[in-house]
Amino acid sequence: QFKPSLSRCQASLGSSAMPRVAPERLSGDAKAHLAPDVPEADGVEGSPPPDYRTRWLYFAKFAWGSCFGRFMSLYYAAEGLNEEEVGTVFALGSLTGPFISTAVSLLADRWAARSAAARGRCFGACVLAGTAVFSLQAWEPRGVSRFTVMLVARVLLNGCNTSADVLVNAITVQGLRDRKRFGQERLYGAVSWAVMHVALGLLID
Repeated sequence: QFKPSLSRCQASLGSSAMPRVAPERLSGDAKAHLAPDVPEADGVEGSPPPDYRTRWLYFAKFAWGSCFGRFMSLYYAAEGLNEEEVGTVFALGSLTGPFISTAVSLLADRWAARSAAARGRCFGACVLAGTAVFSLQAWEPRGVSRFTVMLVARVLLNGCNTSADVLVNAITVQGLRDRKRFGQERLYGAVSWAVMHVALGLLID
């Protein structure tokens, strides 16, 4: 009995009520608000807008990864590792990388169900952790051989690098409206990888 009907409300408002406007007389922006259904992006649920791009993220990621890429063998040799130890460091790093990236990806997917930015945060954490490990390679703890330090650092570095690679791929697939453009986005990473290795080679020489 305390809820007035719609007709009574309209009558009480009188001339102060807002006039009704026909939909065909509305502007384009106003018509958009009347659209009953708005098509979502072709990506997964919660995808960014169609113009979402990660090409420069690929560029920065591969530039970062190239710092501990091909020329690390020279650094290991300068630290006193022989050829067998250098090969062991690279081999174990490559073997453990997929296991670490799988664990990180599972955690990121689980957190992504709660927050849309979870994968981006995990990507940033991998980059920061990898940078910290890379810097700690210069640490020379007492009683620990350089081979052990380099081996542990390489395992962690490769884990961070492969995890970041998987995460940036997931972020890209999530945001692309046309999945066929995935290669175009990732191409920027290949460019930065080549440019950085040329620059590092000149600096090392």
